[in-house]
Amino acid sequence: MLFFSIIITQVVTYKKLMLYASTNIRFALPRAGHVRLAIHDNLGREVKTVVAEPKVAGQHQVTVDMSNLVSGVYFYRLQVGDFGEMKKMIFLRSSRL
Repeated sequence: MLFFSIIITQVVTYKKLMLYASTNIRFALPRAGHVRLAIHDNLGREVKTVVAEPKVAGQHQVTVDMSNLVSGVYFYRLQVGDFGEMKKMIFLRSSRL
């Protein structure tokens, strides 16, 4: 039986009056496998493929550039072999610093 864990942390950095937003998604793999991590909008359309490659067992972290996306509800899906999990995240963009 495979066990996977997904932890999400959101990081927003402000630079020179421009908003740069990125989200760090961390996940653990109990064994090596082909990983696909994608971001979907609230209509289910895939808006970004973050990872689509083989990964070794252990802890992993990927940074997702969200600067080209609008505020809203998004879903991220991790697929590894037969295992797939989808979770929700909220992305808020502020026009004020």
